[in-house]
Amino acid sequence: MNDLKENNDRNITNSIVSDVITIATVGDIILTVDFIEKMESHPECLELINILKHLLVVGNYEGTIIDPDDFESYPDALSGFGWLATEPSAVEGLNSLGLKMLSRANNHATDWGREGMYMTNAYLEEEGFVHAGTGDSRLASREPCYYSENDIDYSLISWTTEITADSTASNSLFSVEARPGVSSLHRHTYIRVGSNAYNLVKQVAAATGVSPSIGELEINGYKLINIANSVVELDYGLSPDQIVIENKLDQIDVEEIKEGIQEARANSDFVIAAQHHHGLYNNTTNVDNDIQEFCREVIDEGVDLIFGHGPHRLRGIEIYKGKPIFYSLGNFFFTDNTQQFLTWDEWERYLWRVLNNHLPSSERIDLDPYQTSVEDFLEWKRLMVFPSDLNFKSVIAISIFNRIGNKNILSFILLIPIELFFEEVNGTKEWRGIPRVADAETADEILEYLQNASNEFNTDIDIISLNIRNKPRKVGLIFQDDRSDIRDSALELIKDLFK
Repeated sequence: MNDLKENNDRNITNSIVSDVITIATVGDIILTVDFIEKMESHPECLELINILKHLLVVGNYEGTIIDPDDFESYPDALSGFGWLATEPSAVEGLNSLGLKMLSRANNHATDWGREGMYMTNAYLEEEGFVHAGTGDSRLASREPCYYSENDIDYSLISWTTEITADSTASNSLFSVEARPGVSSLHRHTYIRVGSNAYNLVKQVAAATGVSPSIGELEINGYKLINIANSVVELDYGLSPDQIVIENKLDQIDVEEIKEGIQEARANSDFVIAAQHHHGLYNNTTNVDNDIQEFCREVIDEGVDLIFGHGPHRLRGIEIYKGKPIFYSLGNFFFTDNTQQFLTWDEWERYLWRVLNNHLPSSERIDLDPYQTSVEDFLEWKRLMVFPSDLNFKSVIAISIFNRIGNKNILSFILLIPIELFFEEVNGTKEWRGIPRVADAETADEILEYLQNASNEFNTDIDIISLNIRNKPRKVGLIFQDDRSDIRDSALELIKDLFK
């Protein structure tokens, strides 16, 4: 929707006017290379640029932007599973894709320490982006950011359940200074186990040293083992081998996030929430019950749209009280195969050595940066962690709301499938992770996958086949009201966007 009234080269229909809100949301943006010249040289990529550049696009920036000549710090000892970083030039083209608002609360925000977090925020601001989810203190990290366009004030609030040991922001207390970091939503795992399972956990805890300072506690006849954010309790009411796992969101975090939403609601017309959440496994479409419940709570608190990211794959879409929840929009950029900065820690990660030893000799690599090229190491690493092309297929979710009084009423959602060059192009992997509009066959696969993932939420996704400029295209549509005039408006919008 950005500057639509000023653009005369496109005939945007009255589906996008001042009393209609159009928001495009995308997933994780993991950038490591300059991309804009590549995209402008490829027809499907250029098509995507032309679709998005007229819209207000919101996404999750996951990584660090550092200038090695000015960066005077060092990578953090603990990363969000990889020290993601890029030079400033790599993000200069994001404006061309309509991006205006970025969430920053994720597990990679402090890969390069607080200095890296601050440098990233400074470069994003220099490029004109507003961002939310990090701050000088915990309260600052909860604050929404704001953006205004076409007489509509938008706000974005951001949080993450994926937290490294020292990434969480904290507040000052008396003489103790506040700690900068991310807006965290801690999940505490409460595990009740029978006697046999308890003894096994106790042995593992002792052998691995995961709970060396506290170990086993016995209080009023209850036996507990504290492991990180988890509590394991011996429950004599369970069978010896039984295990019951419950996840509970930290209520202090919950209340502070809700206070941020209330602030956003009071100061803007439209509230967007960004949630970074992996869950137990990245490669599942399952949505954790506590996360679904919390998403519904924040909509009750005043959020108009929630877009999720984190697992690097699509998860289902729920419409709750007329508000969309995109549990995961997968990846928008995923170019970690071409990282510019690699640390010794990455090469020496113990997990890589274990996996390497279990591979056939023909598939092993020398985990030594002086013996193996960065390109070969990154490709080997990708095959270990993200071997599936599902990590390179996603959608752009364009949500259309009618603004009536001070209420935002969802009309329909347009889903444009994208593919991130999983296969090599002209014998090179340098295109991998860069988005383009998916061809009809791939689009059909993506939309059917999303249909299946959304079934548990009773969300119907219509797959629409179109012929645009003599090229077959497929998109998805979700209607709140299946009136013929709304369906006609949706089809007209599709034609205008693909012009």
